[in-house]
Amino acid sequence: MLCWSFKKTTGNATLDVPRLMSNVVIPERWTVYLDCSPPILNSLVVLGKLWFLTDETEHLALHAHTVDVQGGSFQMGTEEEPLETAAGASLTLHGNFYRHGKGCNKLKTFN
Repeated sequence: MLCWSFKKTTGNATLDVPRLMSNVVIPERWTVYLDCSPPILNSLVVLGKLWFLTDETEHLALHAHTVDVQGGSFQMGTEEEPLETAAGASLTLHGNFYRHGKGCNKLKTFN
């Protein structure tokens, strides 16, 4: 089991978890469990699987400027096993995004 907080997960022996504004890639064939709330990421690219691993006490929050799932999966619970903890989880997208050529500067949060 690879957890986000493990050094091996990030592929960087000098960091426990990605730092503020890091660019993170989850490689193909990897399943990574988000077990902590990292600082705001610049980008997150999911080629493998990213699953939220929650407990009853800690709210997991993932903040990023961009999240790009390319053939992998991003899972915050399923219909069969929803996130039913009181703490829960959230995904917040920061910064600018463009839609049909028009810029938009809004904060989007998905709970």
